[in-house]
Amino acid sequence: MQSWVKTARDRLLEIRGSEPGWGYRTGGEPATEPTVLAALGLLASDTQNSVDPATANATRWLTSIQRSDGAVGVSFKLQTPEWPTSYALLLWQAAGSSTTPVTRGCHWLLQHKGITFPNPKDGALGHDTTIPGWSWVNDTYSWLEPTAMAVIALRRAGFADHPRVRLGLAMINDRVIPEGGWNFGNNVTFGTSLRPKPAPTGMALVALADGNEPSPAVEKSLDYLSRELVRVRSAESLGWGLLGLAAWGRLPVDASSWLNESSKRVLPRPDAAMQLGCLLMASSTQTLDFLGVQRPKGAVHASRS
Repeated sequence: MQSWVKTARDRLLEIRGSEPGWGYRTGGEPATEPTVLAALGLLASDTQNSVDPATANATRWLTSIQRSDGAVGVSFKLQTPEWPTSYALLLWQAAGSSTTPVTRGCHWLLQHKGITFPNPKDGALGHDTTIPGWSWVNDTYSWLEPTAMAVIALRRAGFADHPRVRLGLAMINDRVIPEGGWNFGNNVTFGTSLRPKPAPTGMALVALADGNEPSPAVEKSLDYLSRELVRVRSAESLGWGLLGLAAWGRLPVDASSWLNESSKRVLPRPDAAMQLGCLLMASSTQTLDFLGVQRPKGAVHASRS
């Protein structure tokens, strides 16, 4: 185990304290997103391939806050919006939890979709507004990140061929920026391409990884990330970006040193839980199994040792 990985794991356990999960800030109430990312980071970086007590407690806590309809909110006190349901599904499956919360969560996720409307002629938006993905908040428009996470979670649960997942994939493909990569929602506005972002691009690439050879749009997006991550040390952007590259067998040989650099910046921060979780997830190709990724045949991954 690399020294920064051990330090990051110890720090995660330290800032969790006696709580059942992790908050967005040290000392804050447990929340679904940071709890899932921190626990997945611990799982992925555990050389014993075991579920540690902190992760086990986190999975039980998530089950305790799951609503009767299967959705999981932001926290115990904040039951809506329900976009964190996808995150909870991933941890339950990775940790080998009971199938009951997974089944209920999938049922809720499959029933929900972002609103759509007809494509206005000569409108401002450069994407197809009739394809439903998933939204941050019910009865609002679809966005890239919640759609990518829903696709990843449902595929991991065995719904890769479900019509809702296929529509989600269609939306992701439709929102790609012509030059490569993804923004948070739109790709082109008033005829101008928006700037791609590493984290949404990484999530989209993980969602699209189905074992097949990359499409031209995926190739452009992989090229964008390969160039961009050389200078990126923001934990979430670097973590998701590297996972996106790894899903297609393009992990840079310098990935480990980049993660080490980022971790040093994150360790003293009050919002370290989610950031360290992302870095630890990117430190292990085992994470790709947790995310249900099918690698392209013949893909070669750089060593992380």
